Amino acid sequence: MKLSDIMASHGWVQCKMEKDYNKLKVYQKDNLLLGVQKIGNVFRVDIQQVLNLGEFMIPGDKMLDKQLVPREALEPTLNDLLPQLG
Repeated sequence: MKLSDIMASHGWVQCKMEKDYNKLKVYQKDNLLLGVQKIGNVFRVDIQQVLNLGEFMIPGDKMLDKQLVPREALEPTLNDLLPQLG
């Protein structure tokens, strides 16, 4: 299943970015940002809380930092993790 489909099935929306940041995809749900970056055969996953002030976002606590997940484990990992985030 495609990453965007996995994220959408859990209610996450992909953020539009003005430029490409080395295959980084960022998704948002409520006050959380989740970044997924492909690095060779693994994916780096980061989750950070944000305070949304309309046009601006202020970073908060990191909930998951630089977690490396093998390609074949990404879908099951996200399917286990995302329901816990709400």
